[in-house]
Amino acid sequence: NFMLLLCIAAISLAASTAVCLGCDAFVSMTWLWMLPVTALGFFLLLAALGFAFVLYLCKRVDQSVPQEDDNKFYRIVADLIIRSALPFLRIHVKHSGTEKVPTEGRFMLVCNHCNDSDPIILLHCLRKSQLAFISKRENSTMFVIGPMMHMLLCQLINRENDREALKTI
Repeated sequence: NFMLLLCIAAISLAASTAVCLGCDAFVSMTWLWMLPVTALGFFLLLAALGFAFVLYLCKRVDQSVPQEDDNKFYRIVADLIIRSALPFLRIHVKHSGTEKVPTEGRFMLVCNHCNDSDPIILLHCLRKSQLAFISKRENSTMFVIGPMMHMLLCQLINRENDREALKTI
């Protein structure tokens, strides 16, 4: 689950080692403070660049244009984000029977909604499927979640108009 964060940490450690070698820090005891400080700096820089990349992707999304096809690139990005976020959310998912879920085409999954992290957990468990959600319209204005939902074929529902809500479903 920590694959993205482990890659960032490995790159940060390699870059900080290169900086220490370039500064001859290993000749003296300077490396004892220089290596961890530069590694942390590189880690924060790379994490910020990753977040900036996600923001850039979300800024490119035009939510006024209907999404007709599943965007596999955005699914991969969402999966990377979810895999990195689950350990911080302190969620460990145990699931069975997901091999019976269709991997081709869209389908309807009806389940109880226990908390706000349910979509993240479902996307994580059913990442081989083209799972899309029905969500309230207000979620489309959320910071990163709105554009990502649009690219993952989520349908927005008007909970104030029953006739329009049935058309969405």
